[in-house]
Amino acid sequence: MLLTLQTFFPAQAQVGLVESRLARVESELAGIRSQLSQLSALRASPGVSVPAPRNALPPQRPTKFTDAQFDRLATLVIESRDRIEALEAKVAQLEGR
Repeated sequence: MLLTLQTFFPAQAQVGLVESRLARVESELAGIRSQLSQLSALRASPGVSVPAPRNALPPQRPTKFTDAQFDRLATLVIESRDRIEALEAKVAQLEGR
């Protein structure tokens, strides 16, 4: 099924990849927030010293998609959805005959 989608709707396959990457980033962000919360709690405790991080932030990797590419991808997804809906309506009409 996924191979069929990738063949006929490559934009939708890319959306799946983007959503997967977004979920991973959101998960990492949640982890970072948790660590910050723990550090804040430790720092608030009297007599506890928090060591400075050795490497505060990893170097950022360049993003593979630009805003214009995301906009184009979103447009392709919307167009694909509209085409699918039109095809489904035609199939429903043909099945009704």
